[in-house]
Amino acid sequence: MSLRRGGPTPYLRVDLIVKVEQGRQVTDLIRAGESFRGAAERLGLSTTTAWRRYWWLADWMLPILEGRPSGPIPPQRGTRALPNGRPCRPTRDHPELRRGSRRPAIPCRGDRADGNPCGSYAVDGDVHCRMHRRDDVQAQAVRDQLRQLRAKRAALAAIGHRHYCAGA
Repeated sequence: MSLRRGGPTPYLRVDLIVKVEQGRQVTDLIRAGESFRGAAERLGLSTTTAWRRYWWLADWMLPILEGRPSGPIPPQRGTRALPNGRPCRPTRDHPELRRGSRRPAIPCRGDRADGNPCGSYAVDGDVHCRMHRRDDVQAQAVRDQLRQLRAKRAALAAIGHRHYCAGA
């Protein structure tokens, strides 16, 4: 009779290659409409392990799918290292750590009551701070133009600027 041991001990850990392969197989089955229980039975895993492999692979691939560097290998959900929630991915969750991701600080174009410039910074999508922001037609037109410009930039980034490449 063998001793039954549980818990995150080193002899129960699997190689990274096996973990990735199991996560890929579970992900393929889930996308095909299988439940976690059904995928686990087909792969010879427990339902909990299938769930953990699925979310581990999703957490690992998330920054790559968003076009960011992958960063370190995340801890597995549902374990002592990560008892609840999604792991913190520095390259995704902390925009201040990304290079060039902050929008430039735009000073407010409004004036104070004494005639001096405001000195505050404009809210996102406008040229005025929250105190001087107007809801008139002209200000709305500027906000609409900014939204259209951002949408166009996002679309160009999504296609990788192939539209402007000579070889495309």
